[in-house]
Amino acid sequence: MEGPPQRTEGGGFPSRCVNLFKVCIETSISEPRLLCVNSFFFLYLFIVHLQLFAMVTCKIEGSLVTLLNVYAPPGSDWSFFKRLFDLMASSQGTLICGGDLNIRLNPNLDSSGVSIQRYSTCKKINTIMKELGIIDIWRETYPSSRDYTHYSSPHSTYSRIDYFFLFSKDRYKVRDCDIGTIDLSDHAPIYLSVILDRIHRSTIWKLNSTILNNPQIVQKLKNDIEEYLVQNDKGDVSPSIIWDAMKAVMRGKVIEITSFNKKLRSQKLEQLQAELKRLQTTTYTTFQTKLKQEMNKLKHEINELYTLET
Repeated sequence: MEGPPQRTEGGGFPSRCVNLFKVCIETSISEPRLLCVNSFFFLYLFIVHLQLFAMVTCKIEGSLVTLLNVYAPPGSDWSFFKRLFDLMASSQGTLICGGDLNIRLNPNLDSSGVSIQRYSTCKKINTIMKELGIIDIWRETYPSSRDYTHYSSPHSTYSRIDYFFLFSKDRYKVRDCDIGTIDLSDHAPIYLSVILDRIHRSTIWKLNSTILNNPQIVQKLKNDIEEYLVQNDKGDVSPSIIWDAMKAVMRGKVIEITSFNKKLRSQKLEQLQAELKRLQTTTYTTFQTKLKQEMNKLKHEINELYTLET
């Protein structure tokens, strides 16, 4: 690890530091040091290097953060993942954990084919994540979507085995989480954007009850609840954990549905407003009763869409 970059006579840092992030992992470090990552500096407090784990506890622009990177070899047993969760539990500040776990946490959604893996290990991982309040941030953001981070050429299957994890208490700091394209490598990059100094405003989520007027949506939610219980209620997790986790999953599904419906309404509203504007422009030179009737019909449809949004 290089020592702190020295300031220039003008008080700034040398230009060679602007895009430098050079780290030699050490097991113990006697004093804090200053590193430069892209265009900002952070003060690291200590680094832990344990073969397939690398953990840095640092301050980034004044915010205490623990960065944890992990690689789980294929076929890793529970003892490996227990070690990972022990490190997570010992983290300080905002935990950001990322890496390749070589396991599908949701076998039904995280694989394009038949998932061949140790379900007992997967079940233990999901259970301990619920107990510790750790979330798979991409799945939390897209609870029922399919996207993959790895392509296996021998099996011709896609899977999602690369993750970002945070504690649920820090969920509000996340701006977005996305999966890139599998191009040069057999893995896709995954991206996480967080706002470390974002103020947590206490908010209470409320169900938009208007969606319950749609029988198809109601039936879908019922099916989702039944499917969740079949997959997760095996009798080895306390009912309170099942209940709390199911509420979080269903909240995500409802948010996904309402967001999709809102997008459709916005598109429809734009179409109606464009057509209304076209008819209004026509009446500037030619006024017809038929045009007025069409305009009134469009205004009525627009009003209904606005009513649905309130």
